[in-house]
Amino acid sequence: MNSKLTAYFYPFEHDNQFIGKNQNALRDLGFRICRVTTLMSLRALSNRRNNITVLNWVEDQKYRRSYSFLKAYAVFFGFLGLILVSKIVSKKVVWIKHNLKPHNASGYAICHRLTCVWFQILNIKPIGLEEYYGAKTLKHPLYVEDADITQNIALSTEPDKPPTVLFFGAIKPYKNLHIALAHWPTNLPLKIRGKVQSASYEQQLTSIIENRKLKVDWKNELISDAELNTNLKNSDFVLLPHADGSMISSGSFYHGISLGCNIICFDSVFARHKTKQFPFTHIFNPKTLSVEWLQSRKILREEVLKIVLKNYGKQQLVNSWKSILSIA
Repeated sequence: MNSKLTAYFYPFEHDNQFIGKNQNALRDLGFRICRVTTLMSLRALSNRRNNITVLNWVEDQKYRRSYSFLKAYAVFFGFLGLILVSKIVSKKVVWIKHNLKPHNASGYAICHRLTCVWFQILNIKPIGLEEYYGAKTLKHPLYVEDADITQNIALSTEPDKPPTVLFFGAIKPYKNLHIALAHWPTNLPLKIRGKVQSASYEQQLTSIIENRKLKVDWKNELISDAELNTNLKNSDFVLLPHADGSMISSGSFYHGISLGCNIICFDSVFARHKTKQFPFTHIFNPKTLSVEWLQSRKILREEVLKIVLKNYGKQQLVNSWKSILSIA
């Protein structure tokens, strides 16, 4: 192992397990993980041929809701500088592109576009999280360890009960929950675990649920990973009705399949790609969804987990990093 191999990571820490899982994969390849704030050092510059920089969500940072106008633009220019420094100090810059555009942006998102152009000028190509996007792909990590998935396979049982469906995560209009609810079968229970982002959207969703007398169990708050995992273990399907063109990949998809859930999606490029890959992903028409339709398409949890482990286990993540970094 070469102790000088260094991966400078942004962000260094994150609530999303995506960051920690990828850092661990690089550690398995002999890299030490450092903050990008240490790029501006003689040590980093002198070790350039052994450095890589991994950048996540940098093109989206200007659009955080908590930023004032001035701070947003300071952040924008600061990240342009970080990208340039990364190019100078690193042998390779890995730009992981998570979103087609920032979810909080409206209009043309000019600063997002300019950041992407800046990457192009510096000859830094995006790494996608799905095979349909970009020449090279990073496998999305799972949210459960391989050993735990293996144990879940061994303990898996399939009680004879009506199908259960879960929607989880931050609730925003682009996820199309309002459209799903507008046509949701009145005899099909739906569990929602996630905090709505605006009062007006909350009122819209509540109105649909009450007016249609839907069997919806909604906990309008952020929940812990442990509670989410329990809900996923007790659910047959995860509802993923995101609008087409709103995402490249979905953490909710990978969290759901990590616990053996089937996925039901509105039609989209992402959904079509996943249905071609895996039998547990299903595109549905909200106007014709029914309990019988779900029952006829459900793949057993044990089978879902076996497929997931084979395609997205830790070694597959490590191997995708090897491909990206051209490591034999």
